[in-house]
Amino acid sequence: MLDVTAVRAHPEDYWRILWHEEVSSTNDLVAGAAALGAKEGLVIGAETQTAGRGRWGRQWLDAPGRCLLFSALVTMPRNESQGLVGMAAALAVLCAVRDAGAPAVGFRWPNDVTVARRKVAGILVEAVSGAAVVGVGVNVRGRAEEFATGCGAVTVEEAADHPVSREELLGSILTHLHDVMALLRAGRGQDVLSALAEADDLSNRRVTVASSAGEFIGVGAGMDACGRLLVETPQGMVALSQGEVVRVGD
Repeated sequence: MLDVTAVRAHPEDYWRILWHEEVSSTNDLVAGAAALGAKEGLVIGAETQTAGRGRWGRQWLDAPGRCLLFSALVTMPRNESQGLVGMAAALAVLCAVRDAGAPAVGFRWPNDVTVARRKVAGILVEAVSGAAVVGVGVNVRGRAEEFATGCGAVTVEEAADHPVSREELLGSILTHLHDVMALLRAGRGQDVLSALAEADDLSNRRVTVASSAGEFIGVGAGMDACGRLLVETPQGMVALSQGEVVRVGD
């Protein structure tokens, strides 16, 4: 099991990490703790989840000991959207995966992290009691095909081509998360969006996006100043504030 005592996350007096062998959902546990008055900086992680979920209620598949599965409680920045918090969390994971030695780390709107266009991590943010629960799932050890056959995913170790410590990666993610949340609280959300734009995995690629307003097919054209996905369709440019990228081409 992950050794919490070996995690070095900064600032050291901010993060309080609890780790379990198995839970239903780390997001649910942190949300429950927040409802009972837990303070920001609480982190609950597990080796495996029996009811882990991704965006749109999808099941998150994991492999005990091979992934990082955790949720962190952070203050919801004033005047910032839940979506931008998810993007900030994606930036934190992106920076940590890059620090671990993985090349070609990218961002896939709205909050997935990729390596060479293959998914390595996903984020799920949920608002509760004036705070945000940031759920993170990262494929870390071994080969993704060994525990998620046919999913087209990748692990940090595969990408970096060397062993990766889950403790070091967790510490790096939490440190970056604190830093990017500080940017949002300082009103510097554009800095987050600019950093993600440089790693945009959808720009100039054919995409199909499903949203409540319907399905949009076109070419990714980056994000606007509000973090909305821009898609150039045959009918013109559309800006999507929510949705799911269901297909990506060259």
